[in-house]
Parts: sequence; C-alpha cells; structure tokens
Amino acid sequence: MTDRLEKLCFLPPPVDTPWTGPPHDDPIDHVRRHDGGLIDIPTPLFWFDPPWHHVSAHIADQIAIAVAELGIHVTALRSDLSESERESEFCTPIEVDGQTDESANGSNEWEDRFLPRVLPYRVERYGFQPDDLFGPQIIDVRLSIARDQLGHFGYSPARIERWESTPADQPLAGGGWVPAGSFFPDVPSVAELNSKLMQLRELAPQAAIFISLNSHRLTQELPSLLKAEPDGVILRLDDVALSGMQLARITSLARKLLDDTNHQETPLWIVPGEITADDAAKLVALGASAVAVDHWCSEIIASASQANTSTISVAGFNPSGVDNAVVQHVIEEKLIAKVERVKGLCSSINSVPANQRLACLSGSWARALRIPTIAVEDA
Repeated sequence: MTDRLEKLCFLPPPVDTPWTGPPHDDPIDHVRRHDGGLIDIPTPLFWFDPPWHHVSAHIADQIAIAVAELGIHVTALRSDLSESERESEFCTPIEVDGQTDESANGSNEWEDRFLPRVLPYRVERYGFQPDDLFGPQIIDVRLSIARDQLGHFGYSPARIERWESTPADQPLAGGGWVPAGSFFPDVPSVAELNSKLMQLRELAPQAAIFISLNSHRLTQELPSLLKAEPDGVILRLDDVALSGMQLARITSLARKLLDDTNHQETPLWIVPGEITADDAAKLVALGASAVAVDHWCSEIIASASQANTSTISVAGFNPSGVDNAVVQHVIEEKLIAKVERVKGLCSSINSVPANQRLACLSGSWARALRIPTIAVEDA
C-alpha cells in the first residue's frame, strides 16, 4: 500500500551535529507502572485485536508465540489460545534452567519468563479467566464499545464460541451476535474509574494498567479519564476512515492533551488501521509511544488459515494442521522485514532532537502539524 503519511519525511541530524558513536541496534523503551517498576517494550509495535477465532487455538497459539518473539506485544486471553485438553504455551512462563518457580511472582526475574503480552480486559469479560491476570505485562482496560462485522455493538458467534468453549449444538445466545457492554457494571461513573484500576493493580502487580478509548470525543473524554491515573493510553483510530493528515493531527493532538494535563511520561499507543513500516515510525516521531500493526499480523492468520486447507506443499507442512515451521515461514514472508524497518527508523530518529525529526513536502500539512516545510507542492 501507499504510505498514508508520505507527505512527511524524516530529517537527518543537523550538519554540525557532533559524532557520538553508532546508536544501539535494538533500543528498548520502558513503561513505568504505578508503583515505579519498569516494563521492557522491545519494539514500539503491538497487536491490538487479533482475530484468533479465524484459526484453530493451536495455530493461534503458535502465531502468538512467533510474533511476540519479535518483540511485539500481542493481545490475547487464555481462552483465545487454549483448548479443553491443551493450555496455551504463549500464556505459560518460559522455563529457566528447567524450572518455573512461581514463588518468584512479581519480581523482575519472574516477569522476564513471559513473552510480551497484553491482556484485553473488556467490560463484558467474555472469555476472561482469573488466571488471565497471571503473566501479562500490560492490561488494557477497554472503554471503547465494540461493533461486529454486521455493525452491531456486539461479538460474533464464532468469537463467543472460542471464548466460552460452547458446544457446537448449544451456541451461546442461540448462535446470534452477543451484545457488547458500554461501561463496567461495578464502576458507577468515570469519576470512580480509579477504583477499577487500583483493583487490577492489586490482582496483577506485575502489569501496567492502560485504558483504551475511541477518538470521537477525544478532547472531552481523555482529560477526564486521565484523572484515574492509568499507566498508559491506547487510542483507537481504526474504526474511522481517516486521511493521512487526520491521522497525523489526531496523534499529535492526543500527545498534546497528555502533555497539557501533566502526563508527559504517560505512553500513548496508537491503533491507526492499515499502515506501512514508514508510517509506523512517523507516528512515533509525532508522539506515539507504540503503534498497532494489526493489518500486518492479521495477514499471518489469513495465510496460516489458507495453508491449513491448501494442498500446496510447504516445507514443514502437516496435512492435519499448520505446525510451527509453517507459521515461521509465513512470518518471515509477511512480518520480519517490516519490523526491522521500523526498528531501524526509530533507532535513527533517536539521534535527532524530538522537535527536529520530521519535515513536510506539503504546505497544508506543514501548517496543520506545525512542522518545517522542505518543498511546498500545494497551497
């Protein structure tokens, strides 16, 4: 696809910038929890809303592991990736020296044994299990009501069937769409949202607590939600057909709202919809702390699903299902080059002052974003 932010370009350091040596190949950012603890963010990328129900739980689990091993935080419930006779490997601690000492829960040593995972904490809590609170680095308190493919505020029968493990002949809600909730029944108002966040901090002390919201009433809702003191904010921009300029302006506006309310250090994660690797890095330069790459990762699910039913021979293909070798093959083809491009661009912009990282090839864009113009091509 064409870069949505193609009018923006990265600026090199000024010509008189002193030599300071090469940047680190893999700069690691951090999210600070409410208690002051730090959580590693290996790449400024995350997978916000994977359609796990489009593939079997086993394949979904293998995809989650492979994507997370690239340093991308992956969103999943245990019920997304598990079966009645098989627990999710992605949600299981990694063995160190043959041991998984659960007595270390809460320490950095214990946290390092889990792959980067985001727990979606939805209002309705469909598919949620108490064990879901064990292990994730980020808990996403979702305050944006969901629509299904038909436009309902709800969830599809296939997704509910995966979450609730309902028998095929006894589907929940008779096999129709299941309504989505709009706000937590145990939280009286936004003014008391802090109690929910504190509850989650008590239940999952290893995790940073984020809130996610839509952008439709951003200037009214974000300042009031910030009073609950979340550890981070996820802004959904994927359900509105935004132009490139609108995407850039809303990202900049959200960052400014955070800064103006004394939340300069609060991470801002953006869900932009379909983007390129260059777009992702430009959003980071505009103030995003991390960017959702759902379109890239969902292609992996689509390819794995196709391979599972295809007769085309692929190295490592198992006629009874897609094994880890096929998942790795698809990821190498669809994802690795894009991730490396984002990491390279973000590493390079770290060498440039924050207010000098972007310039513009359009006068209208430059005025809208208040950044320098290189060559004016329109009024």
